[in-house]
Amino acid sequence: MRPAKVVDAAHASDGRQLYALEGERAIMLDRDRFLARNDDGTASLRRTESGELIVSLRGLSQELPYALSPDRRWLAAGCQPVQLWSLEEVSLRHSFDSGVTTRLGFTPDSAALVVITIMTPQSGLQDEVTQRTFDVRTGHLIEERSWWERQ
Repeated sequence: MRPAKVVDAAHASDGRQLYALEGERAIMLDRDRFLARNDDGTASLRRTESGELIVSLRGLSQELPYALSPDRRWLAAGCQPVQLWSLEEVSLRHSFDSGVTTRLGFTPDSAALVVITIMTPQSGLQDEVTQRTFDVRTGHLIEERSWWERQ
């Protein structure tokens, strides 16, 4: 049995419906654009007024982590690899090999992407947690830290 589809509708200021997007969840980026996460593992960057597709981005499956930068200019999504998209340039800027990524986030100034991976060794007693911080402009690794956590 397939889950019920979600329908998000955009409305004009006078209350009339402009369009409906079946199976998508939307996040406003600015007045003119929004990002919709689709059931097929893609994301759609669309124009707010018309719903017109600007570009379809791959690697945004419902099960995989994603993060939108505080300034709404960057989108990080997926794992093995994590993809970093520039929403201003509408292009894939960097891909990072990351292992099994569990969390993605950005620094408050949106200058760096934080990727957290958790690996469970065969003993299963503790998880190895690794946090890598990358510069969003250059893709260079800024910092890497690892530690162990009890399960």
